[in-house]
Amino acid sequence: MKNRFALAKGFTLAEVLITLGIIGIVAAITIPGVMQNYKKKAAAGRLKHFYATIIQAIRLSEIDNGPSEGWEKVSFKLEDGTAKDDKTRYDEGYIFLKKYILPYIKYSIISEGGESTYNEEGIKIADDPLILALLDGTQFIPKNGDCMDLHVDLNGEKGPNSFARDRFIFILCPSMEFRNKYFGNENTAFSGKTYFREKTREEKLTGCKNDPTKCSGLIQFDNWEFRKDYPYKL
Repeated sequence: MKNRFALAKGFTLAEVLITLGIIGIVAAITIPGVMQNYKKKAAAGRLKHFYATIIQAIRLSEIDNGPSEGWEKVSFKLEDGTAKDDKTRYDEGYIFLKKYILPYIKYSIISEGGESTYNEEGIKIADDPLILALLDGTQFIPKNGDCMDLHVDLNGEKGPNSFARDRFIFILCPSMEFRNKYFGNENTAFSGKTYFREKTREEKLTGCKNDPTKCSGLIQFDNWEFRKDYPYKL
């Protein structure tokens, strides 16, 4: 009669190694997807929070400074129609935010700006901007343009430092002219960058593919989600 209390036979070394190999293969297949999904959710959450923070600041500022369509913003162009240098536009952006937005949010100053970057030939290629940050670490740079451009950086100096991946543009438009141009709606003061003619998701997706600076408009349209067909890897 077979002893039902006899010890069960253990696994052989080969069986253990095979099992570990299978687990490793499964992990190698699934973990990158899990990590990528996490990065997308974290990035979308930060963009949503940044948007909500600025919208709330606009509403509070309008109590003190009147309707946002009447807020004063200087032109980013010189009298001859050419754009002012970057440093001037950064300074003008900060002056605008300091009056209308910054008193209504909690932020810190990461960099005072003011220095310039030169190439090997000694030619100036960029001016270092003043960099601000929300309490969650999301950095942003104000720059004067048709509207007030807010360049959002989700991870600071970490790479890849490219639009549509870790950098995005939102725009605050005080004037009716540019609200219509970018939003197609006079009642919208602040939004992800897009153009009024891009009304459907397909049009916004195409716009994002052709111009990475406009991907913030697509993400906002998708209810703060990076969908599977999002054309860039975070």
